[in-house]
Amino acid sequence: MSTTFQPRGRVVAVILYAAANVQPRLTSAILAMIYARVFSLSEFGVYGVLVSLTVILGIVADLGLPSAILRNYYDRHDDPKSAATYLSSVLRGSRLLALCMIPAIGLALYLMWDLAGIGRALIWYFLPILLGVSYFDRSSEILAAICRAIERPDFHAIGRTMQGLASIAAGVVLVVVFDGGVVGAMVGLLVSRSVASVAYLFLLSKTIAFGSKGAGWAELRGCLAFGLPLVPNQIAAWLRQPALRPLLAHIVSLSQVGLFSLASSVASLPLILSSAVDFALSPVYFRRRVSMTPDFRAKIVTFAEIQLAVLFPVWMFAILFCSNIVHAFASGRFHEAVPTCAALFCAAFARLQHPFFIRQIEFLRNTWVMPLVTGSGTALAIVLTLTLAGQYGIIASAWAVTLSDAAILFGLAWAVGRRENVDYPMGMSFLLLVILAIAAIWSGMGEPFPLIAVPRLAAKIAIFGFSVLASGTIWIWPRREFIERLVRG
Repeated sequence: MSTTFQPRGRVVAVILYAAANVQPRLTSAILAMIYARVFSLSEFGVYGVLVSLTVILGIVADLGLPSAILRNYYDRHDDPKSAATYLSSVLRGSRLLALCMIPAIGLALYLMWDLAGIGRALIWYFLPILLGVSYFDRSSEILAAICRAIERPDFHAIGRTMQGLASIAAGVVLVVVFDGGVVGAMVGLLVSRSVASVAYLFLLSKTIAFGSKGAGWAELRGCLAFGLPLVPNQIAAWLRQPALRPLLAHIVSLSQVGLFSLASSVASLPLILSSAVDFALSPVYFRRRVSMTPDFRAKIVTFAEIQLAVLFPVWMFAILFCSNIVHAFASGRFHEAVPTCAALFCAAFARLQHPFFIRQIEFLRNTWVMPLVTGSGTALAIVLTLTLAGQYGIIASAWAVTLSDAAILFGLAWAVGRRENVDYPMGMSFLLLVILAIAAIWSGMGEPFPLIAVPRLAAKIAIFGFSVLASGTIWIWPRREFIERLVRG
């Protein structure tokens, strides 16, 4: 059922997963560019709050099933017939479970609507749209997880691409052409998620027996036993940043929430690269861990060092030229988002390292550990936001998220270190994070707009060039033989 990685196969898979992971963030960026020129700042804030609600609804409907399906599949990987039956069963069971949960989710959303901080004027428009988005979003995520399990990055990329194209097309037609406002933007999300689900079903139709009888409750219970402990972890991740939008709506103006929403979208763009690598190598990791070799732990640590060294200049560039990026994606009205965006870039750099430890926790089936770690980090972000955002605004919330993601990184490293002897380069990680934080503070300090200060521009170019040189000479060049072996497969 699966496609084995042949020489250069990992590189091809990374490219395909990169293309797939470009879609959500690139689509978000393109829509931000469109909506920033159509919406007012307060409308953009309402849109940001509603998007954050789609995330939490998706988490509740998700129940950790995509991660569970991917992990449990490798217990049956050596028996193709059993693996195919398993995927068919859990797919049918998860679909029925999601349908049964819609009324309960809708009632809870109605009762807690006022917590969103955007008023109830259009609740009967937004409520059914949000429920539809959550259902089709979870459906597409489960189908995407199946594509990853059977190691079909081409299927994964096609589904994501269809979703992105549908989202942009619907957004342009409904918001720009028909002037549908925020309601039109949310309908566009619903259209794109349903298109993605249909595309995945079509691609997998010859692999998965959709029409077979039986809901596979036994297999689904096994997935829930693995996945449910992940839900608090996912909720904590939502509370750490997307949920800050409705929280900030009670502290600052909706215009400021709009700036925070745009900064969050822009700051997530570099994660395209790291998530592509993680998506491509997660199945390889689980398969290799089953047949553990003596040097496997050393190899994954070396790979983590190389990944940090390669991505550090990317993040440095994004932070140094943050004002140019914000202006390119939005307009001069959003320039106030630059300091917030620079700080959130630092949070993203800490967050890109989380999957290294999460994969090991999932393999060990100690998923109960993650809510404890992420919950503590999330509490830190919320407390700091409540304490400081009223006085210092959204920039305080952005640095709270950065501290939270850094604390979670060190907490996950400590949790894994108690079970396994994995010498992750925490010293290197801490050093690079501190350097990026200093660059973010400097980049966000009252820079004129547009950027016309030649000495400051020259300094940014010099700093970026030095980061490339330092990463290459200190960390990448000494490990060139490992990189060559990795590329060759």
